[in-house]
Amino acid sequence: MIKEQSLPNINNFEKQPVEAEGFDMEEKNRDYELPLEKEKESSMEIMKQMAEYYNKLKELKGKSGTEKINKIKNFIGGSKNQQAKINRVKAFLSLEQDPDMGDRIMHLGERLKEKPKLADKVFAEYAANVDSAEKNADELAKLYNEIFFEKQIDRNKAKMAMLKNAGNLLYWANEGLFSCEEQEKEDMINDLILQLRRQEKAQKAILNDLKSLAATLNKKYKEINDLWRKKDWDEEIELQAHFLEQDGFSKKEIESHIEAMDEPIENYIASIEEKDEIDKQKKYDSERIKKIINKLENYYRENLYLDSILKLSDFAKIWQVDESQAKKILEDKRLYQEERYKPFVGKFKILLKFQQSFEQKIDQFIYGDGMPELPEGVKQEAADLIFQKYQEIIDQTKITKIQLKALFKNKKKVSDEEIDQATEIIIKKADNLLHNFAQRFSQDEKIDEKEIINELENYKANLILTASVWKAADKEGINFEDLEDVSSERKTAGEITEHGKTMKLVNEIYDRETSKKQPFIPGGNIRSAISQYAAEASPEERERAGEILEMINIYSKQYAHKPKLREKLIQGFIDKLNTAGDKTAIYSFKKGGHVLAFDRFDDLGKGKKYFGSFNVLPALTDSAIGSALLRASLDKEAEQSAEIEADCEPEKLISSYYIEKAGFVVKKIIPDYGDAGITAFNISRKKENSKYYYRDYKAEDLKKEHENNFSNNKFNKDDQYIILKFESNDGKPIENEQQIKEMLDQAGDLINSNGYVMTRYIFSKDRRAVYCALEREGS
Repeated sequence: MIKEQSLPNINNFEKQPVEAEGFDMEEKNRDYELPLEKEKESSMEIMKQMAEYYNKLKELKGKSGTEKINKIKNFIGGSKNQQAKINRVKAFLSLEQDPDMGDRIMHLGERLKEKPKLADKVFAEYAANVDSAEKNADELAKLYNEIFFEKQIDRNKAKMAMLKNAGNLLYWANEGLFSCEEQEKEDMINDLILQLRRQEKAQKAILNDLKSLAATLNKKYKEINDLWRKKDWDEEIELQAHFLEQDGFSKKEIESHIEAMDEPIENYIASIEEKDEIDKQKKYDSERIKKIINKLENYYRENLYLDSILKLSDFAKIWQVDESQAKKILEDKRLYQEERYKPFVGKFKILLKFQQSFEQKIDQFIYGDGMPELPEGVKQEAADLIFQKYQEIIDQTKITKIQLKALFKNKKKVSDEEIDQATEIIIKKADNLLHNFAQRFSQDEKIDEKEIINELENYKANLILTASVWKAADKEGINFEDLEDVSSERKTAGEITEHGKTMKLVNEIYDRETSKKQPFIPGGNIRSAISQYAAEASPEERERAGEILEMINIYSKQYAHKPKLREKLIQGFIDKLNTAGDKTAIYSFKKGGHVLAFDRFDDLGKGKKYFGSFNVLPALTDSAIGSALLRASLDKEAEQSAEIEADCEPEKLISSYYIEKAGFVVKKIIPDYGDAGITAFNISRKKENSKYYYRDYKAEDLKKEHENNFSNNKFNKDDQYIILKFESNDGKPIENEQQIKEMLDQAGDLINSNGYVMTRYIFSKDRRAVYCALEREGS
């Protein structure tokens, strides 16, 4: 609960600049009990926070603040129950620091507006998680600050960390409700409620474990301290007995004297500053324990005499002995100190392992899963940013796992275990990335912190891209098995070729292969061929060269039937890699680290991009893998592009896909494309393409329209809309442009010379005919 002194004066609350709209504390005829007094005070604090948030929004320029306020009011107003409204506000305020999550929780409320009671239960459970996180954060801060000398916990960061999993559950619900059937919504929400309850209990259990571990540490430290005191006491008794015996006391008198002695108050080890600090402040973090161990080990280090304050010769003069005797005296002292301190060093080392384990657990609880250890030399600001980026990756892997489960939840043949196994591969790759960083940190004297941060950011972006490909794959009907051990990434040409010898290696191997009668290296042998051919190349250079050569290999197989075009396209691709830098982006789809499909986007300036080099391994032509990558990469590039252009072959099924599913229209038909003796479609994708007349027609309706109004391809050149049908001129499935020459000639004339665009392009099921819908530009 919030401390009483921090609560607002209830009587003065109405004087706040903006009231917490959507609330009425005096609401009558409520069908629920009023909260307890402290809960009511807490509710007033929540309302005050909401009022302050509204004030910030009202300060925004333009309509954005007002629009956001209206959305929030609608979200809060989704429940008539006053306590339920407060629960919704708690949920929103806990997530609004992340704008995406703030919006998603409002989307969740919108998707559940037809099921208000279920929605109230969801937000009540999440609010309970918020309250629990508040309480746990206070306890954790107390525990943390009692342990560490210099480190202090960010209480709000700890609270938000504890709410991450609960927030991810809401994310999963928002994603799942979007894709599931109406009849499945209730089961999904009940499952979410159960998961939220488990999450709250899990947080409490973890905190209790931390408290238990802290108690164990206290006990172990006390055991060491008590043992040290006993050893001091035993030595004091031995010394007293020795002096009394020399003075002539009897054994019985000595025993009587020892029994009457008081246990010494101060420890012999009190001279060790760090332990003295621990004893006084009751704080025992690992850094202090390490210093104790180092100092104790220093007392019995080998060759103690070599680095004494006095030279051995001076020491011998003081003791009036020769140097060999002085060395013996010091060695005896070392052996005595080793016998005294070494057992305690062993115990402190055991304590240190417990302490480090505890500190790691507590930091994981607050800041997230296993952070990499950074060496000395990394600036604190850079370390914080690296930790932040790493945690974003961990969060994204969890979200990606949630997305995959939501996508395949209703596929009967896919078990939870299979989904877990597939997504664990992704998380393992994130761990490997961090492990590689740790190795680089330990090996390199100079650390390029920006490079590390950029790589982490790129990995996160590619993880998001992989999730996008999965979503697209689900729409394309891809098999789950095809997604196991897959990844997608976006890299610029400059990033792919940044390692010095990469392109030199590619060019040498490509030139050697093209001189053969039957190029190219079989795909599976490319990596081994590189190893044999480039022993001096670095692992990074080999890896990048292998990727590029795998892409070229796919190109070679894809265009084996058109050698002249193949040579031209591959050389153009290589030239782009050599010269384009960050002006060209390459998307790739990999399985087991090998490229299965890829495409390319060139920045033409002024918001325009050229899409090319879309290639899929021929063995996977009938799979949805290529179209999944295509859909995801096009959608990604379209976010920052007003127009995307491309060229394609009219006889290929993929050309129909571009126009039917990827949002392109044919703007021009190009004869003798690239001096390669073929005809090509020049296609364009813009947002405005969705407004064309025929875009919403179902394929069957388009065919009927042709039969009813354009049979035998009869039309007038001044018609705004035309549908044409062309059959293969040899009666066989369409596989080359000569079979559709009539279509290319007639449609080419309409598009190139009469102001039409082709907005639909559909092959018949047997591929012996193709339908074209044409519309006047701007009609």
